[in-house]
Amino acid sequence: MDDPLAGALRQSVEAWEREVAAYWNDVSRSPEFLTRVGRQLSASLRSQQHIRATLQAAAWNLAAARQERARELAALAQLEARLDALAARLDRLERQVGDG
Repeated sequence: MDDPLAGALRQSVEAWEREVAAYWNDVSRSPEFLTRVGRQLSASLRSQQHIRATLQAAAWNLAAARQERARELAALAQLEARLDALAARLDRLERQVGDG
């Protein structure tokens, strides 16, 4: 046997669900709602594009800085090699002058 109170409650809840679904359907299809959602999506997209561009610029700057550092390190290594060669030559000359 069905409880009449439970049946009435079920019917009431189902009617409420239909009412809420119809209301949400009307709201979600309204031009005002769609305009607001569209604006929010556009703002979110612009924000995402700005963040992506900023991160990409930072990555390019970092890569450029790393390249510059690598060039500087290579130049320093060349300078070090030249100084070592010059020091060796000076040592040889000093020995030659000292021996002579």
